Amino acid sequence: MKLNLQNGILIIVILLILIYFTWMILKSYDKQIKQINNNNKNNNNYNIEKFEGNSSATIEQEPTSSISQSNKAELTNWFQKLVLYKESPVYQTAYEKTQLADLLKFNLKIDPRRREIDSETGKTFQRLLVPIHLINLLDGQILAVFNDGKLYLKKDLYSDQMWMGPLSNSLYGSQTDGIGMRMIMNFPLNKNQERQIVLLGIGQDNVLYYKETEDFQSPWLKSEIEETGNDSLVYLFCDYHQTAEDYYPLLYGITTEGNFVYKNLNGENPPSNIEDKAFLKLPFTPTNPPINDNIKVLKVFWDRNGFMIGIGQDFRVYQKKGIDWKVRPWEIEEETRGTNPGSSAQVIDMFMDTDARMVGLFLDSQSNPPMIRIKKQNMNYYLADFENLEDLGRQSRMYNDQEMIKFKTGLDWTTYLSFEDPDEILYRSNNLQAIYQKSIMFDKYRLRNLCHTRKPTMNLEARNFDLEMKMKQKGERLDELNNELEGLVQYIT
Repeated sequence: MKLNLQNGILIIVILLILIYFTWMILKSYDKQIKQINNNNKNNNNYNIEKFEGNSSATIEQEPTSSISQSNKAELTNWFQKLVLYKESPVYQTAYEKTQLADLLKFNLKIDPRRREIDSETGKTFQRLLVPIHLINLLDGQILAVFNDGKLYLKKDLYSDQMWMGPLSNSLYGSQTDGIGMRMIMNFPLNKNQERQIVLLGIGQDNVLYYKETEDFQSPWLKSEIEETGNDSLVYLFCDYHQTAEDYYPLLYGITTEGNFVYKNLNGENPPSNIEDKAFLKLPFTPTNPPINDNIKVLKVFWDRNGFMIGIGQDFRVYQKKGIDWKVRPWEIEEETRGTNPGSSAQVIDMFMDTDARMVGLFLDSQSNPPMIRIKKQNMNYYLADFENLEDLGRQSRMYNDQEMIKFKTGLDWTTYLSFEDPDEILYRSNNLQAIYQKSIMFDKYRLRNLCHTRKPTMNLEARNFDLEMKMKQKGERLDELNNELEGLVQYIT
């Protein structure tokens, strides 16, 4: 009896000790969350990493760039390490304007326990996994960035119901708590005097990253930071209207402040033979004269007529007033935009489909919980209304894969490839996926050139047998009618 009493007292003491240490950990955690929030309010710098934990925060100064300066706060604890980034000003203002649901914020990362932590309040909650950025690949597949910062693949937008992923090496660094992407695009880079098509990405830390090889499942590499502006970006694109002479695409960006910048070599366009590392070290600088941006936008692309389309900080779709996007302002007058349902629709990304109608990641704030749904415009007009993808389907094809990529990124692959020797670059890659994409691309390129150089009327091998048969039948019927008519006519002598 005495032994049982002693055991009971020992168990109670152990439980009290455990409760005390748990209370101390929670108290320390709560204190650090409050400390981080206070630091955020007093600190105007925007590029901040957060780690959940119970040790004191330490500030680590990062290299200064030509555009911005960033600070890093780091916290760890005994059971996990979470990476969260305080959002850039251009997106933070967008959230404040729209009161966007926490479920859809792009800067939140999913921890191993599938929870979310709000970088402003420190609260944890569950979140659905949804796409936030889509691009077309040269072989027609769709590559997406989801709100966990990882990459997912779909062979066809209509026939495939499931996304494949996350793909290997989706994150920079650790695949558990590394840095995820917010947007991606394919871009040609010279590696050892060989041009390769490499995936570029902007991380959740606003830094420019690039893939090690042409395989989009190869590891991410971090670009040079110091005096480049590579750490102050939210979006990348090219100039849709760049001249075709000795074409090497200029790389433009949208900064964390919402300004337009581009990579240049002492104010001049980079040469077409510049090596990848030298190109990525070029500074992002404002254009001269500055681009007319009467409103701040988060992303840009082009419509079928070459007009720049943008997603504003209210997540609505806007269009430049003219073809020359550098000097023309955005059309923001509500009277001109009209009352079409599409004028008030909110999206976080868009791209041109093969039938000239835009597909968008539509923000459905009316659903519970709020959702991002893939929808499609019912007309080829930038303010057309969005409808369910399965209801509209895909109409007759008007554009090929290269043209759709140009509408999305501004990069003209057809012109770029005209300066390449397809036979020379097709098989220099050991990656089967890259070889397959290039083979599809060059086959289409050769076919296009063939159609331009050979007139259909001179191509004796190309015959429309169905049309010939119908014409023959019509001719036979005309002969029969002529014979009947001659039998009815009585000649007067």
